[in-house]
Amino acid sequence: MRYFFHLTGAVEIDDPVGLETVNLDEARNQAVRSVAEYLRDKPEVVWSGKEFRTEVRDGQGRLIFTVIVSGKDAPETEPSPRSLDCE
Repeated sequence: MRYFFHLTGAVEIDDPVGLETVNLDEARNQAVRSVAEYLRDKPEVVWSGKEFRTEVRDGQGRLIFTVIVSGKDAPETEPSPRSLDCE
């Protein structure tokens, strides 16, 4: 079956070609590989404040599954409002 791997959220890139896979498990594994390849070159996307998503759709455009990656600082490491003030 052919699946289409669209990047959405922090990055918007449509996949007009798709990829033929043997089964759904292969499509899931390919989605994770695609995420890893993209983030290897642009890891800052994880810290953009938006989710980095790969939405996988079938040939009819139906959403089959989504891979979501995001980074979030622990509350103790987030800048406090006071530290953002200019003095």
